[in-house]
Amino acid sequence: MKKTTIMTIGIVIGSLIIGSIAAFGVAGAKDTQDVQEENKNTIFVTGVGTVTAKPDKFIIDLTITTTDKSARQAQQQNDSKANALIEALKKIGCKEDDLETTGYYLNPVYKYFPEDNESRLVGYQASYTLKVTAYDLKKIGEIIDKGTENGVNQIGSINYTVKNEADFYAEALKTAMRDAKSKADTALGEYSLKVLSVKNINIAGYQPYITNKSMSPSEDSRGGGGGVAPNIISGNYSITVNVNVEFNY
Repeated sequence: MKKTTIMTIGIVIGSLIIGSIAAFGVAGAKDTQDVQEENKNTIFVTGVGTVTAKPDKFIIDLTITTTDKSARQAQQQNDSKANALIEALKKIGCKEDDLETTGYYLNPVYKYFPEDNESRLVGYQASYTLKVTAYDLKKIGEIIDKGTENGVNQIGSINYTVKNEADFYAEALKTAMRDAKSKADTALGEYSLKVLSVKNINIAGYQPYITNKSMSPSEDSRGGGGGVAPNIISGNYSITVNVNVEFNY
């Protein structure tokens, strides 16, 4: 019995020693790998990618303002003009889903009287802003013309963009990464070194460049409906993506 017990204890102790050695060997190999990874040389590079396209979508803000001594009258008159504007735009092909009310205000109007050194309430101003999105660039002039025919007295900026912006962003990002890799290859190639792998990528963001046109209705078309629709020419739409990449070499 004693021999059996001693033999069993010896086997257990031997197994523990072998297991410890094996574990130490795996841990040591992992630590060595980590140290080697940390000690790899790295290079930081900024890549830029730009994609340009012809815009196929535009957004324009049309605003109607009406002033009257009565708040109720100012609001009713403005609402009537706004409803007429929406119906007129629908008749030329604008869809209801592409029309959005972005501003609706009713504010008191005060006038300063220097002889009495005081400001007095002289009326109220109602304001209504409609954001129009359209996909036929040829309709810009017609939309503006219909706006001025139906009480629009302020036209905001015309923002040109593209329907599939996500696709252009993806292409610009790929271009930026290729640019970063090319710069790293060029820099390292001077010393007969090569890029081994990518360690970190930071996408700094993207900046779409949209051509904006700001205009006001001409005297011929303001409120009269007899003016000629303006001819609006769009520029190009471009999107730029910047990436900061750390390469191992």
